Amino acid sequence: MSLEFTDATINDADALLSLIHQLEHFIPKDTLLNNLKRNTEDKNYRIFVAKLNNQVIAFAELCFTQFIHEPNPRARLTSFCVDEAFRNKKTGAAFLAFIEGFCRSQNYLRIELTSKIHRIDAHRFYENNGYSYASKRFYKEL
Repeated sequence: MSLEFTDATINDADALLSLIHQLEHFIPKDTLLNNLKRNTEDKNYRIFVAKLNNQVIAFAELCFTQFIHEPNPRARLTSFCVDEAFRNKKTGAAFLAFIEGFCRSQNYLRIELTSKIHRIDAHRFYENNGYSYASKRFYKEL
């Protein structure tokens, strides 16, 4: 049994919705479908899934941008979730390695991400995989 990493498709919507709910984003399926369609048409966006025996067990959503103060474009891992049943089994580390390899191959030499403050296990996971805490993120609902 080996993991397969592929682009997400509309056929993955139910599994994606379940994983998004595990991240505590309780959106309806029609919102997911609309966003998935719109985002996958954007050249600065990719969403990958990890499959085991043709079952989606994780997803990663990436956005790409060029900041004026950096020489290379940057990747932002905007969502990343491994199904609860597959955590602590090296699935996440393998998926991150795939994402990092993809980013390097596209000349994205920096990956940034955010993680909710209360997700201590996720923070430890990212730190164990070479990510460091470098800034605070602020936002304001308008």
